[in-house]
Amino acid sequence: MQANDSGYSVRSYIPNVVLRNALSDSKMLNIVHINIKSLFPKIDMLRLYLSKTSVQVAMVSETWLTPEISDKMVHIPGYKIYRHDRNKTKPNGKDMRGVAVYIKCGLAVKVISTSKDSDDI
Repeated sequence: MQANDSGYSVRSYIPNVVLRNALSDSKMLNIVHINIKSLFPKIDMLRLYLSKTSVQVAMVSETWLTPEISDKMVHIPGYKIYRHDRNKTKPNGKDMRGVAVYIKCGLAVKVISTSKDSDDI
């Protein structure tokens, strides 16, 4: 974990980012993890969920996204997406990998490491 000047010690590993709360003086950061098992067909449900909650960081695993699905297609109003798609498929032809992090606008984010090789995660 890394502390920053705002007093928060938060580090997300999917992908690696350091977060600093710029929304309020509260020391609470609302984070949720969702194993979505294919984000694109469920994006409207995730949009609705995030619009009805006070979640500031949504970590999503098993997005099954491909480069053909743009950030605009999985955009959630009020959030910025950071994603890492897996381009390799399993023997059955399904690509059951990939991660994304949706971060509420107003949170300062610094990407501290990335990988171009999908197998490095």
